Amino acid sequence: MVGEKETKARQGMKIMGLQDGTYYLAWFIHFLFLCTYNAIWQTLFIGKIFNKVDMLILFFFWMLFSFCLFGIAIVIQALTSNSKAANGFAIVFFFLSYQLNTPFQNNPPPAGILYVISIFPTIVLIRFIKLLFIYQY
Repeated sequence: MVGEKETKARQGMKIMGLQDGTYYLAWFIHFLFLCTYNAIWQTLFIGKIFNKVDMLILFFFWMLFSFCLFGIAIVIQALTSNSKAANGFAIVFFFLSYQLNTPFQNNPPPAGILYVISIFPTIVLIRFIKLLFIYQY
């Protein structure tokens, strides 16, 4: 999306009659296929490790995790107009949001703080994997 913004391809499509809803729907459908493909493979491989966990739960988790990343991508593309800056911002955001869990590695945070930091997909990923290990053994 940022590449289209950078090359002004989206403006050209708007001139030719593309509506915003159609544009975002096309990207959503594209990412839906990518999410589904990713979720299937992640479920198959992770499901072999966690054999006591229902595969449907794993599939839905990976789908929701991918959709969260898609939402973050939408926010990042709205903030930047350069693809290199968007890539850098996404990497820094992912790293910093992962580091939000570091203070709570040994002792869990209070419920209120956990709810607030759970808006970041990396925190949810870490918590889900910990729950899978607890459920597994």
